[in-house]
Amino acid sequence: MIDNRVIANTALLGWVKENFENTGLQIGYDEAGDGDIDQTATLFKQHFAPGTVTITAGTQDARNMFGIAVIPFDPTIDPPPSVSITDWHRMGRVGDVFEIVGTITDSGPILGDPLAPLSYSWVFASGSSSGLSIVSTDTTEGNVTTVTSTITALADGYYALRLRAEDGTSTVDANAVVDVRPYDPETDGLISHWAFENDLIDSVSSYDGTPVGIVTYTDGAIGQAVQLINSFDADVNPPVHKDEPNYIHIDMDAPKLDQPAPTEFTVTAWVKMAPADTAFNDNLGYMNIFSKGADQSNGIRYLLKTYRGHGRFVTDDNITKFESEGSTVINDNLWHCIIGVSDGIKNKVYVDGILEDTDYVSAGYDLSGTSMQHAFIGAGIATIPTDNGAVADPNNANINTKEWNGLIDDLRVYNYTLLETDTTGADSIASITAMAPLAPRVSVVFADENIDSPWQYFIGQEIGLDGTVTDNGLNGTSDHIVSWSVSNYLTPEGEIADGTSFASFTDPTMVDTNVSFTKFGTYTLELSVQDRAANATITASLVIELISPTCEDVKAAGLIMPADLNQDCKVDIDDFLIFAANFLLCNDPENPDCTWPF
Repeated sequence: MIDNRVIANTALLGWVKENFENTGLQIGYDEAGDGDIDQTATLFKQHFAPGTVTITAGTQDARNMFGIAVIPFDPTIDPPPSVSITDWHRMGRVGDVFEIVGTITDSGPILGDPLAPLSYSWVFASGSSSGLSIVSTDTTEGNVTTVTSTITALADGYYALRLRAEDGTSTVDANAVVDVRPYDPETDGLISHWAFENDLIDSVSSYDGTPVGIVTYTDGAIGQAVQLINSFDADVNPPVHKDEPNYIHIDMDAPKLDQPAPTEFTVTAWVKMAPADTAFNDNLGYMNIFSKGADQSNGIRYLLKTYRGHGRFVTDDNITKFESEGSTVINDNLWHCIIGVSDGIKNKVYVDGILEDTDYVSAGYDLSGTSMQHAFIGAGIATIPTDNGAVADPNNANINTKEWNGLIDDLRVYNYTLLETDTTGADSIASITAMAPLAPRVSVVFADENIDSPWQYFIGQEIGLDGTVTDNGLNGTSDHIVSWSVSNYLTPEGEIADGTSFASFTDPTMVDTNVSFTKFGTYTLELSVQDRAANATITASLVIELISPTCEDVKAAGLIMPADLNQDCKVDIDDFLIFAANFLLCNDPENPDCTWPF
């Protein structure tokens, strides 16, 4: 440490860091630049153990402090490498090829050579190495080695990999684990499918449903659909059926529907529900689409349902319940596709082909149970005592609750995780969603993100409008009819009027367009998208209040014209009179006939 406020032969001042030893060495320098040594710096020293030392520069009592540190250490020490990986979770099919990228940073010793060159390998934290083929290449730039590994899935299963680096002194594994989950189309696939074509037949595993109460059929998203009508007294908790419940019972053991660890399965369904079905019963509006029973009195294992008009996918191992909830309101009397996916790491819910929520499940999460129970379509499974007030056999959890009110179509269960897309032609999130028409999703924003309301507007100025239309259903956006319009207008005085003729769209049939106005006021601009296949018209709107800037705004912006002498935002006779009245005035200090300016 150099202390430039310790004068030669004076006592050590108190701001020097304790434990530093005075070396007795001093440096004199010419602070004033006059050739004389008028400032002396004293050197102090301290030894540190190997490790990281932080030197902090600062001031005390407005005195400048300067520090220089020389830290002795063993230059032959080889520090351990650091390892990181990307793309830590990959799904696919047997035969698929994945690319995983890892990065190894290894500085090496300052002096001498490392004990051994840097090497790396993939180690299996779970799964057999015979199930994956791994070929790696690497590139090194400076002390950073980038490892690119091509992994081919040879067998289905669950594989957890860590990238390991060794440099002769240390062995370091990446903190993150790469999960590879390939499935085998020869053994993994669709295990139950209820198409509801005027029957309750499971065309894959013969887990046929038994109607309880009134179960009818009507036009569905894909052919026919099952219709269940259930009504409740919403003011009573627990709820009371206004009529007898109506649902479908899979009245048999269905072992293929059980999901042992590692938990990998998918449930898909098309549903249609009316707007009134948000809070029709207890628990603030739960309605169940499909549920699979659990150990005796311990309730569910997994279910697909809605909550206040939002799709939900739920798993429960009797200890921890995970609920992934969609954000889209689907109680709009239109068809929607809800898909729940579990891959043993994450639970996900897709609504109309869009991922809307993800939950990370606990390590070792296991839905197998000891004695699995029945399944229900259009109902949940009651715990003991039952949610719906019925008296249940404590040795039997096959009691229904929270029944569905609406339509259900094309219900499917897979014993693997559906991919978002699958180029082989196998079922996927995208292909299931595209089986029937869907109402589009529509949103609009101003092209200029700085536009706000109220907006100082110049008559005739064009404002950009950006619309977004998403349709993952059958035919996509090919049969849409798009139109922009003014759905509401308020005059500057706040009166409702017809503003259609005051707004002009560059092309009202395009999702992205421009609009200009001939009058000020508050406009509601609406983008309407008609989907003829889905028999739906969806709208989105923007509201903007257009105001005229005032003269005060012009003055505040410093934009007054030079000839506007009275600053009333116009150059007229009044400005000329001011000019004329002062035409002969002067304040030239060198001219004795002028007004003295000082």
